[in-house]
Amino acid sequence: MSKKREMRVINRDESNFDKILAYYINPEEFPLSETLDDMRKRWVEIFTMRVNGFTKTMIVKIWEKEKGLSQAQAYVDIRNSLSLFGNIDKTEKLGFQSIWLQWAENYMLRMRQKGNDKMEGFMLKLLRPDDKDDQLEFNPEKLENVELQLNVPKEVIDLIKNMTKAGVQDFNNFNAVDVEYTDVPDDTEQ
Repeated sequence: MSKKREMRVINRDESNFDKILAYYINPEEFPLSETLDDMRKRWVEIFTMRVNGFTKTMIVKIWEKEKGLSQAQAYVDIRNSLSLFGNIDKTEKLGFQSIWLQWAENYMLRMRQKGNDKMEGFMLKLLRPDDKDDQLEFNPEKLENVELQLNVPKEVIDLIKNMTKAGVQDFNNFNAVDVEYTDVPDDTEQ
């Protein structure tokens, strides 16, 4: 008798995003249908386009023309792609800083090889870490011990004192007045 490979079952209430995420975690246990695989490929293509500098609106226009998808579906695909693979906008600044650092180090190395001490010193100044970006904005006013004063009517204070004399109060057994429900007809529905 041959042994069949057991596959995990994906529940019906799981979204397409959950199914594709499960596929990326373990493709053997969570195979995708043809439709879901096409969706996954679109998400990969969107991420690739975002990395290559395409804006969201450019992608939506391309998706409408080439793939025949609606704007709403294109934006859903973009959202899912960014959720699955990461938002390139958040990492773009850090990535550019890293690339710029490599360029500057390369330039400094070439100046050192040429013996240009003046430009090498200039590049060292440029490569100095910028402490301004790393510092959190410090607000000393948030650390001040401010005394709060509440103005509460005397009747409310007396009521609270009377309620707390017995210790812990159960506000579920609070003296409340029950009102009978009456259906009021809406005059606008005539």
